[in-house]
Amino acid sequence: MEANVEIIFLRIIAARKTNNMEKMKAIVYDKSIRPDKLSYRDVEKPVPTDNEVLIKISAVSVNAADYRSMKMVIIPKKKILGADIAGRVESVGKNISLFKVGDEVLGDLGSFGFGGFAEYAVAPEIALVHKPSKLSFEEAAALPMSALTALQALRNKGTVQKGQQVLIFGGGGGVGTFAIQLANYFGAEVTVVCSTKNVAQSKSLGADYVLDYTKEESLKTDKRYDLILAINGNRRLTDYKRALKPHGNYVMVVAHCPRFSNHFYSVGSCLWAPKRCIRSQQSPIKRIWNSLPSLQKKAKLNR
Repeated sequence: MEANVEIIFLRIIAARKTNNMEKMKAIVYDKSIRPDKLSYRDVEKPVPTDNEVLIKISAVSVNAADYRSMKMVIIPKKKILGADIAGRVESVGKNISLFKVGDEVLGDLGSFGFGGFAEYAVAPEIALVHKPSKLSFEEAAALPMSALTALQALRNKGTVQKGQQVLIFGGGGGVGTFAIQLANYFGAEVTVVCSTKNVAQSKSLGADYVLDYTKEESLKTDKRYDLILAINGNRRLTDYKRALKPHGNYVMVVAHCPRFSNHFYSVGSCLWAPKRCIRSQQSPIKRIWNSLPSLQKKAKLNR
């Protein structure tokens, strides 16, 4: 009898602790809700570990990683999507040295469990950088995944050089719009392939030439390119190969998903070993952001 009373008492204490945990609002994936499968509800506020930062979210952007994850039913463990965030540091774990309470930050949570569609989120230091003072929180939240994917693909993988001829296949989306501006910044001649509705936008962002794929065949011309960035990879690799110069580079942007990424890489390598068919995936935001101080200071990219 005494043992049963003790067990009941412990259960009551555990229930009280659970009820006393701080709550926050979040948009949670719930497949039982039709048709959107999203629910705005109260959830437990995350508590940072010794190696994490707690961020109070000021702005979060919605991008392809979110809606494609839902479409493919690749849902984060906590069922809260949202990768690109900007906000203020609310608290830090004891092992955190680069950030303090009150710091304004931006970051990409895509490789760290997502969680941005909420009032608060936790992240390791490597996922965050300090927000430039000239950027609003809304502008900062639009940067991480799309801009850094474009930067990594062009500079780190494609080794773009001044004076090169660059073809951006798929210039109308998040990665494409940043790629146009970055290729222009690096001094390349930029040709963009997009739909009719994005022609004017591509020109305004700095494209030297714009090809409307609904009106002309972009890859079956005599022009050859030093670098082809395939964001909308819906063409055969052999088509891209014909449009490359003899020592040109081809970079294909695909989602970084551990369950499938090795497969994507091996397919590209087998089909096109002589050329550079590279799987572009996100590197930690800090490593790339800090390596380009001129863009960080100017922050003049059109968003």
